[in-house]
Amino acid sequence: SRQLQRLAHTPLVGRVTAAREALREAHAALFPALSLALPQLFPPASFSWRRFLWAYTVVQTRGLVVGGGAEPRARRTVLAPVADLLNYSPTSPLAWPSLEAAGAARPTGPVAEGPPTATLALTFRLLSAVPAGRQLCLYYGHPLAARESRARGPFLGPSPRLLGAFL
Repeated sequence: SRQLQRLAHTPLVGRVTAAREALREAHAALFPALSLALPQLFPPASFSWRRFLWAYTVVQTRGLVVGGGAEPRARRTVLAPVADLLNYSPTSPLAWPSLEAAGAARPTGPVAEGPPTATLALTFRLLSAVPAGRQLCLYYGHPLAARESRARGPFLGPSPRLLGAFL
């Protein structure tokens, strides 16, 4: 592509090319297999490469990588409308979100009690008191959050947002 040509003599071109190939392989493995298995949910005409890339980019750029639930060390990416719009602040009073049993009153340990089918809720805990009227922000630069965001996909270097322009 024209954008990829601009990277021709940089170390980034190899990463972008590898990422694009990994995504094309994932798309080929999923479609038409999902369309054949579940045609009502995945109509063949609806899952083009372009739509797959759009959906992948949404998850990569808007998803929050969180832990918790029956397997506290397991990490999963969740889409959390509104939460993904929180502004950034390095002095945020919000802890990085986690999945907790819905309606739980401040669990004392990992939410491993209860059946594995328990409903989980994305939970933000305050680390300090927040005065009335103060905007709540999230600190995206938390060392764990940064490490986990890189682990979400084949992107081990630059941001997926940067790479997305070249795919």
